[in-house]
Amino acid sequence: MFCLPLEPSPEGDANMPDTLTSENTSPDPALLINSSYHPLPECNDQARILIQAHRKFHQIFKNMAFRQSENAIIEQLTQAIEALFPDRIASVLLMSQATGRLPPSPARTLLPDTYINSINGTPINPAMGSCGAAAYYKKPFIVADIQSHPNWKAILPIALKAGIRASWSMPILSHDEKVLGTFAIYCPTASEPSPYELEILETATHIASVVLDKSELMRAACTDPLTGLHNRNHFEGALEHLIGLACRNQHDCALVFADLNNFKQVNDNLGHDTGDQVLKKVAGALRNGLRKTDILCRYGGDEFIFAAVDINKTGVISVCQRIRNDLNHGISPQLKKLGFGISLGALLFTPDTNSSSEQLIQRSDQLMYQAKSHPENLIISHINQL
Repeated sequence: MFCLPLEPSPEGDANMPDTLTSENTSPDPALLINSSYHPLPECNDQARILIQAHRKFHQIFKNMAFRQSENAIIEQLTQAIEALFPDRIASVLLMSQATGRLPPSPARTLLPDTYINSINGTPINPAMGSCGAAAYYKKPFIVADIQSHPNWKAILPIALKAGIRASWSMPILSHDEKVLGTFAIYCPTASEPSPYELEILETATHIASVVLDKSELMRAACTDPLTGLHNRNHFEGALEHLIGLACRNQHDCALVFADLNNFKQVNDNLGHDTGDQVLKKVAGALRNGLRKTDILCRYGGDEFIFAAVDINKTGVISVCQRIRNDLNHGISPQLKKLGFGISLGALLFTPDTNSSSEQLIQRSDQLMYQAKSHPENLIISHINQL
């Protein structure tokens, strides 16, 4: 392992790291902006590549302003690097909050599947390749020759077969220095990056950090941090969209309000940590019982709500029974003794109803409270019956 100090550029680039410790959706062409640039001036190869990089990154920033997806922007960044350096491959790994590891970005890559599979779920570890180490140290990690570096021993045959001999990785960090992923360049020959190559890689990484950080902030704004479900604000907007979609397709809808029975007793007798685990289990049961087209949220406290389209009364009964069975399967004797359970109030309606989404939610909430005194803890009613 070696350390390669970076000399400051003549311009005094304060963003350049102090040391380097060695060691697939396609963008929508319709959203790309046709920009015309003046011909490149007479200059040396390095200056020409830097100008080309500036123009490519400028275009990507424009596409970001037009709200292209995270995957599309990441793919454009890797394609820009590969266009600038045709003999190299760029790759992005993204931080998984669920596992704390680094799976590959869904964006298209030129890396072979065998290699992608070998790095899927890379741990953040100082001895794990270039990307795992870059994420661990939160600094660029350059391996000039993977054949002689211990970090690459575990997957060396696969990497060499993929045509990789050198690996330069940069951590993608959020505004508050949290690891969002890594941006790597793979080279077919043993080599160290030149200062201008590092400048291009660093710029691409900064753009990736802006994209991923923005996505994280947007997800946090619409997600319940405990259960991982959407929150109330997101649900109310999504419900309007769902009803509009159902109206166009003339599909019936269902809105189901769920509340936990005696949940206060769980917190009071078993503690709030146990209560949090129960809420997570309920969220899992609800998520498992629904279709991908349905929308679900934690409405607040021990209340949950979900909406489904193209569904009838029989379908609603089936979904509710599936949720209850899943939940009851894992209830401990302590919870049963406390009378823990779930009450569900289901409202069936046609999308052309004159009721607002707020009124629909209020009516399903009323049905839920009626369900608490029902033997099955389930009440299903059509809006015309209310």
